[in-house]
Amino acid sequence: MAFTPLQGQYLAFIQDYTTLQGRPPAERD
Repeated sequence: MAFTPLQGQYLAFIQDYTTLQGRPPAERD
């Protein structure tokens, strides 16, 4: 799969956030 740079940054952010918080940001909302 190919991602645009923006998508790659977003996915990396979600992965890091999930690792730090122990849950995806979407579940918090």
